[in-house]
Amino acid sequence: MTGFFGELITTPLEEAGAEPGTLIAASDPYAYMNGTNGPAAGNLSLRRMQCLGGLSTSFNMFVATAGAVLGGVFGILVDVNGNLLASTVDRTADAALVAANALWTAPWQVPAQLPPGDLYFGLLITAATTMPNFATGRQGSSAAVNLGTTVAARNLRAALAGGGLGALPAFPLNPSVYGMVSFNPWVALT
Repeated sequence: MTGFFGELITTPLEEAGAEPGTLIAASDPYAYMNGTNGPAAGNLSLRRMQCLGGLSTSFNMFVATAGAVLGGVFGILVDVNGNLLASTVDRTADAALVAANALWTAPWQVPAQLPPGDLYFGLLITAATTMPNFATGRQGSSAAVNLGTTVAARNLRAALAGGGLGALPAFPLNPSVYGMVSFNPWVALT
């Protein structure tokens, strides 16, 4: 994978033996991830990513700090209009979520043929005694993370699509009510 200035950047997927060509989409390059953070329980957190187009069978995130006693863990993909493209079953039992420094790979319920362009990965963890922390970009204010973006333009980098949720919401989501957040994890689709 190449970085913003064209240099080769090693991702956790490549370190784990995956070929660079298997990446369908990614948020900011992993090498730029210099923080860790986790979403609030019950929040559907969205992370915009650029998709090359192609068949995606799973998503990948890097768990920096282990979670404990998790409940209702779901991953989703939606287009910029909030239409559901892919989703997982409840991933509460995934060992990587309760491990530190672990690559978490979770399969979609059904592999998804994705179009090229922008889309959003969504993460919902409904409950936990300890939330896992994920590799993220520099944490700061939601305005800094989303600098130059607007809700109206449907181009937020990190967004909140619902809070206080005990399950996934109905689809399509409503992009006009997304809120800006600073939680901007590294996510890659394979």
